[in-house]
Amino acid sequence: MLFIEDIKSEYENKSCLYGEFLEEVTNQLKDILCRNEMQKISEITSRIKDFASITHNINNYKYKPTIPAKLCDITDLAGIRITLLFKRNIEAICKLIETYYEVKRKKYIFQSEQQFGYESLHYEVKIKRECCTFDKYDKFNNLIVEIQVRTLAQHLWAAASHYLNYKERKDVALPFQRPMGRISALLDMVDDEYDRLLNLKEKYQKEIEISDSKEMLNVDLLKRILDEEFPADKGFRLGNPDDPNVILENLFLFNISTVKEFRALLNKQKTNALKYQESGFRMMRMIEPRKIELDAKGLITFSIYGIIEKMLALEFGKENGFDFFEKINRIPAGTMEKLISSMEIKEQEDKNDKG
Repeated sequence: MLFIEDIKSEYENKSCLYGEFLEEVTNQLKDILCRNEMQKISEITSRIKDFASITHNINNYKYKPTIPAKLCDITDLAGIRITLLFKRNIEAICKLIETYYEVKRKKYIFQSEQQFGYESLHYEVKIKRECCTFDKYDKFNNLIVEIQVRTLAQHLWAAASHYLNYKERKDVALPFQRPMGRISALLDMVDDEYDRLLNLKEKYQKEIEISDSKEMLNVDLLKRILDEEFPADKGFRLGNPDDPNVILENLFLFNISTVKEFRALLNKQKTNALKYQESGFRMMRMIEPRKIELDAKGLITFSIYGIIEKMLALEFGKENGFDFFEKINRIPAGTMEKLISSMEIKEQEDKNDKG
């Protein structure tokens, strides 16, 4: 077909342009999700459709009702997928897409008699002039990207169905339709149960009693106490998502396992630990001021993990610093003494050789 050759020629000439466009929109989305604190519950992937797929879709009448006459008619040539952990965040993501992009088309693909299991939201969008520089707008304003939004469970179904070539119910042999239906129902239940779990977690964090109780510490309790004791608007931060888990392990390592015991440690050593951090920042400001980390408001950021570790050092490292160092770093007991002993022996041997 002559028109396919024309599209192929245009595809080869514009593939680099589409690649740059896709990179620009992907970076924009990553920035938007980060600013809205949604980067941890989402993953962005992207691709340029290869020409073999385009030819296959044209030959199999996938582009209905109109066969594309030119490259810009293929609206899924540039594609981005946002995969979410939780179904309840889909609405928020969609609002962001509709705010920051010019939506040309929105399509919700859901389970039906013909197409069971697959669910996804598809947007065909263009960039907005106010959301990028003038030169990039002039370069990309005629291009369209398809953005798909789905959960991880929905994506699992889509990926498995694609591998099995089961895109519609008619593709599936009758003996396999029941097990496929069960899988679809289970994955739908996974989405619902994860949303329910997240709602329960948030309710627990709001309602749990965090006074000087004898309740055993857990990650949620600890996080609530840390938020209260070390507020973010004062420059305190958890540098890593796993920090609460590691802090909890360290507390248990020194037999601090209840809210009451942790409160006692905070009351006794928090002020002292903060003094050490502030002293360290003053020294750093004099030596290498560019290495001091500031938050968005220009405040010095204090590592909560570092403060808790210093509190433990002040409480348990006075008598034997080596014991504390080995314990906090999970080093076998006695390693430091052996190391120093071997260094002293080596130093003595060197002296003897020189003598």
